[in-house]
Amino acid sequence: MAPAGSVQRDIGKRRGVAAPALVAVLSAAARPIVAAAAVPSPTLEGPVTGGGKPFIASTTFDLAQVGYEQTEYFISGTASAFTSAAPLTSDGRWMVTPGETAGYKTRVLVYRPTSPKGFNGTVVVEWVEPTSATRPRRPTS
Repeated sequence: MAPAGSVQRDIGKRRGVAAPALVAVLSAAARPIVAAAAVPSPTLEGPVTGGGKPFIASTTFDLAQVGYEQTEYFISGTASAFTSAAPLTSDGRWMVTPGETAGYKTRVLVYRPTSPKGFNGTVVVEWVEPTSATRPRRPTS
């Protein structure tokens, strides 16, 4: 029977080889089948100052009490619509062609630790749908 330390080293070596191999396989599987079109980078404005603080119900408390701060930015650019080149199927693999374009401008609220040392590398993106409360609901029947 091998000593416990040598077994752990052997398992560690296997993981050291298996992890990069797994990443390579998953990366290859995740690649799109069709090359994606170039997407223009948006214009970033900010930080936005003046006009009060944005109201987001989840952060109605003072973020400084927990060591965070909020900064608001605007991003703007040109968005492309796409139209179906064939009937849409349930598998989600659709052939589309570029359609009309339109300008957009939206807000980005950034919550971050007041001290850069408090940042652990995790970024959470939360979608806030501003029109959902004002958009008329479609009848369900």
